[in-house]
Amino acid sequence: MIRLNISGNVIPTPNKLRASIGNLKLDKTKINLNNVLNTSVVEAELEIQSTFPKTVQIIFADDLEYLDIIPNIIELDPGERHTIQYRYNVAQKADFGNFFDKILVTCKIDDMKNTGYLYFTGNIEEDFSYLTEEDKKNAPALKLDTYVIDLGELHLKEDHQVEIPVRNEGRSDLIIRKIEPSRYCSLESYDSSIKPGEKGIIQIIVTPQISRRDFNTSLALVSNDPSRPSIKIRLTGKIEN
Repeated sequence: MIRLNISGNVIPTPNKLRASIGNLKLDKTKINLNNVLNTSVVEAELEIQSTFPKTVQIIFADDLEYLDIIPNIIELDPGERHTIQYRYNVAQKADFGNFFDKILVTCKIDDMKNTGYLYFTGNIEEDFSYLTEEDKKNAPALKLDTYVIDLGELHLKEDHQVEIPVRNEGRSDLIIRKIEPSRYCSLESYDSSIKPGEKGIIQIIVTPQISRRDFNTSLALVSNDPSRPSIKIRLTGKIEN
């Protein structure tokens, strides 16, 4: 027996729309804006095409005030292709850290409806470009005792309260913009503003509902410390059933 191995790279068909909502074809349904500044506005285009057998009305929901789809209502004939625009106003969203938004897309023909979503994801970073050298010298400075917290033995079906001390070793108020727990932990409370030289506390609840012996999760902390505006804290332990 002779075996023939064939390898190579698959070259995508040019201009082919690979995502779909029913018979509506799109460039993509998951739009990653990546790292964007909190002062920015992101504008780009998205190709769509109808493969419905009749004229279809496409409606993009406009319930997010910081996200515009232009046009948000359009009719397409069978096979017709169109370029829509989206405008994501990050400054108006007024948030920090990771975000996940979805827009309902409705395709209507007579009494028939297909629905799906456009998803917008990314990470919002604070714009510190306005800071002078003097501002930087007088900025807050976040300090943790450790970035990896060993919780020791954790019982599988018990919640565990954890306190994480946060110190401000800078010269102005440290503002905790956002705390993003990952799986198996939830945020209970935290001190959102910490004076220079003082300490704040983050309280979280860990729920290790897994069967593996090794426990590993994390949380992200976003602050107004311009030297390290975003940090991750890892929590580890051993599961005892």
